[in-house]
Amino acid sequence: MLKITPGTRIKMPCCNCERVQEMEVTNVIPRINEIIVKQGPNIVTANIAVGRAKCCNCGQYNEVNPADFVPIDRFEDPTAKVGTTIINQGTVISSSKPGQNPVVTQFEETTKNLEKQLDKHKEVLKPSQNSVRTQTQVSRREDAKSITNADTLIKSSIRFEDYLITNKYGDLVISPIIMNYCDGSDLPLFKKGKASEGVAIDMCAMNSILTVPKSRIAKFMEGCGCTFTPQNVINIINGFSRAFCAPIAKEILKDLLTKNKAAIMDETPLPVRENKKVTGHDSYIWAVHNGHTETIKASYFWFGDGRDSSNVTNIIESICKDDFNIDSLLADGFTGYDAALKVLSDNGINIKGCRCFSHARRPLHYLLKEQGLLKIYNEQLLPAKAKFSDFEENLRKYRATKDGKRLSEKNVSLLTIYWMINALFVVDSAVVRKHCFVCNTAEFKADLMKERKAKSAKIVDSLFDSIRMFIAANPKIMNCTLTKNGDYRFTQNKLYPESRALIYLLKFEKDLRCFTESADIELTSNAAERSLKLGICTRNNCMFIHSVDGAHAFADYRTITNTCNQNRVPVQHYLIWLVANMKWRINKMIMEGHNNPTYFTMPGKQKKEGGDTLSMYDKENRYGHDKVDVSGLTPYDYRKYLEKSLGI
Repeated sequence: MLKITPGTRIKMPCCNCERVQEMEVTNVIPRINEIIVKQGPNIVTANIAVGRAKCCNCGQYNEVNPADFVPIDRFEDPTAKVGTTIINQGTVISSSKPGQNPVVTQFEETTKNLEKQLDKHKEVLKPSQNSVRTQTQVSRREDAKSITNADTLIKSSIRFEDYLITNKYGDLVISPIIMNYCDGSDLPLFKKGKASEGVAIDMCAMNSILTVPKSRIAKFMEGCGCTFTPQNVINIINGFSRAFCAPIAKEILKDLLTKNKAAIMDETPLPVRENKKVTGHDSYIWAVHNGHTETIKASYFWFGDGRDSSNVTNIIESICKDDFNIDSLLADGFTGYDAALKVLSDNGINIKGCRCFSHARRPLHYLLKEQGLLKIYNEQLLPAKAKFSDFEENLRKYRATKDGKRLSEKNVSLLTIYWMINALFVVDSAVVRKHCFVCNTAEFKADLMKERKAKSAKIVDSLFDSIRMFIAANPKIMNCTLTKNGDYRFTQNKLYPESRALIYLLKFEKDLRCFTESADIELTSNAAERSLKLGICTRNNCMFIHSVDGAHAFADYRTITNTCNQNRVPVQHYLIWLVANMKWRINKMIMEGHNNPTYFTMPGKQKKEGGDTLSMYDKENRYGHDKVDVSGLTPYDYRKYLEKSLGI
């Protein structure tokens, strides 16, 4: 049982005074509602008792919902039997189904006057007046009274103020080590909501981690005996994301762009039915990932209604220019990044564009594979257990053989270019292994730059010299023109497959050379591609997303889940901890006089005057959760609190 102790003084908005006032909790229960909670591996039906508090200013009584996260006490009766109703002020857990093992809790006895009135109503009221609702409330109170009188009670306090520690920002946060994760999981997530925090977070985890479609989650919950409809599940998952995940996602993006030096970006299609009806084309989800040398390890995902460059500028310009720290952006060959960087430069944000060597190597790899040259490369030139530096010697020996004599100069040049691209990765990986894959130290950066200046820079010069010599020897392979600026422009000749294999290297030569100037720039954008894989699995399982709100929620869940995975943080535990901290900070804001009717309500679409409807993620549709300071509540902050508490 969870309950607010009678006599406890809290601060909350008074419906009569219309401002925050001090309240005194009474022992009168206006009603007991139903809720779904977790109990070990089971999901059981629960009832939540709504309390009352008297305003110390005007004397008006106000309802106190456990979703408000006020300080509560827990009462447990270990001798309660299966099938009894378990009451808490907070929660009344009830399970009459066979095989369920409810948590045994208890609520304090209601006042004698209220009990007498209930008994009187049962005797006096006619059957027609004794509604189903009244009978349900009477039955629940009788069960509560029988459990309240049990002699074997265990009482414990749930006061999150006792779990507070000070973070590096000087703010108070709930310690993840001291906090009992069962304390908050039984509480309702929102006012008038039937799902507890634990059940709601489990559904969110099924969708974001296990990539289960929402319709299947609804079927699963139905099999557990819950009465959630598919629309209920969608509302809970999307509402949770809008209230608790969206503020954290913005905080993660802010840290990525203000505390890191380099960012990696990539994008992939995301079918959204509602958006396609309006725009006529597919939507996209964009990923922003940290570089390998950064201390902030995180991924941020953005939903855009298309693939145009405005998505890149919107992502970056959403952060205050004064705090902007990113100086390089690594991406693939999509020209939208160039257009976005030009717009940003015109707006005073100068970011250097860098390109990916994996995308440069990929078409050449496929060409060598199609022509049978890749097999020669792997079996003859660099066989198993051979040193990477043995390439030239093995190539000379192979060309002296009968099969090697049939190898043309063109193919030799392509194999050599391919080998030099691979050599760049060998140089970097040697430094990474030397530092045991710890890449965010000053020593690693110094060693990496030393090797890049001494080896990689020379390899890059040889690489592009070899490409130009190859084109000079085979002028029909690629079309070359001189621009007005005096630069050479290379265009692909579709009659020659070698043209497609080398065009990326020539087109982005300047951007590909950037990695030799900074240790923060990686050779590839593969990190951003990998961060999109879990989202692609979800997209493939779900086939499509129905609404724009669902697409934004999809992006926020990808942000939280991927960032947790990067920092090796359990997603479910983190979300319970996050909800506890945000609700505690909301209560702190209320006590300081800040009032907002949307603090503990589930987000949803809002109707405007004139009949228009605002989606949950519309800029005009603001919620109290958006005003909560979420600094120090990210997954990497969570990990730091754990490490600090454990002395790591």
